[in-house]
Amino acid sequence: MQLIRELEATTDPTDELLSAIIDEIKSSYAIDADVSARLATIYAQSGSVISFPQEMCIDVASTGGPSSLSTLIIPLFFSSVRLPVPKLGVPGRPAGGIDSLVQLPGYRYSLSSDEVYRVMAECGYAHFLANDSFAPLDRRIFDLRKQNEAMNVPTLTAASLLAKKIAVGIRIAGLDIRVAPHGNFGGTWEEAKDNAIFFKNVARKLDINAITILSDAKFPFQPYIGRKEALLALWKIFECDACDWLTYHYNQCKTIAIACVPMEYKKQINSLSVDNIKQAFDMNLAAQGARYSSFCEIAQNTYELHSEFVLATHDGFVAYSLNSLREVLVKEQQLSGLPFADPVGVRLLKRSGEWVEQGAPVLSFRHEALDSGDLRKNLSKCVCIDTWKISTSDLEGV
Repeated sequence: MQLIRELEATTDPTDELLSAIIDEIKSSYAIDADVSARLATIYAQSGSVISFPQEMCIDVASTGGPSSLSTLIIPLFFSSVRLPVPKLGVPGRPAGGIDSLVQLPGYRYSLSSDEVYRVMAECGYAHFLANDSFAPLDRRIFDLRKQNEAMNVPTLTAASLLAKKIAVGIRIAGLDIRVAPHGNFGGTWEEAKDNAIFFKNVARKLDINAITILSDAKFPFQPYIGRKEALLALWKIFECDACDWLTYHYNQCKTIAIACVPMEYKKQINSLSVDNIKQAFDMNLAAQGARYSSFCEIAQNTYELHSEFVLATHDGFVAYSLNSLREVLVKEQQLSGLPFADPVGVRLLKRSGEWVEQGAPVLSFRHEALDSGDLRKNLSKCVCIDTWKISTSDLEGV
């Protein structure tokens, strides 16, 4: 591709060039492993590239979608068995791992190469943001992909995911592919399977061992959705106050972690307790400038702020449109104009498919606005109550 050669030849590409590359890949190279591997290398080399000689660095990324905590919890399993985890991420929509951790006072999320090495030496796990130091070109193109409706182009998605692994020396890359109509890397199981094979092929070209896991993202993984809500969920787990739904998701994350590690680590991870994971989290907070006591305080305050409710309009089986919930929360975040704003969060009070009676609370929320009427109305539209059955069309159509 001539445009990629132009990209390789410049250190300061224009948005016009980057947008042209995105458009050409969408139209002619949407699934091309060679192009994807080439782009991943270019993205990574646009900033610092660090490595950990003789270390088996590992990480798990995800393809996006609300309610999963995999990118927050799984690195703690790895670091608990002393597998090094240099985790380079981007903000999620509405709540990814790094932008949830940013809510903690003092948490240093933008690290230099020297700071990454220091944090890794202290606790074996560093979680930090793609910035001007690491894969800056990936971040620019990621923003342009959102503007150009190119978030679900496999060549671009794989390049973005793997560029961040190259930049920090990852040799084992897990990928949690969240399968749902609103997913970025597979709206159906067949599409997700094809994309998983494609991702592994691209990774192989980059000498990275990729492990892909497909998870059903049509229904919520657990009940807490929002940046501070993710911290609240972690706190509930650590304090042994998790509901069955949240506990099930924690065990899902443990299963994914076991699937990603070499054989000699599988039994070690399987035997880890919640206290082990809590200790790994505490060590990471301390290494990156935050305190566990502040984490507990934010989690408790978040829980207490859930004083508003959406009620069932009639008897029936409840379901939630995750895509609609994401749109509501992301819109509120964008209105603030701040990069890690967290004005709204949601807690789902019933599991999808559970029978509810008219007037029963099905969702609680916190908000910073004085008037919650419009927000409640928008969140109500994310809830479906069906007297007969719950189908995928119900979830996507509310």
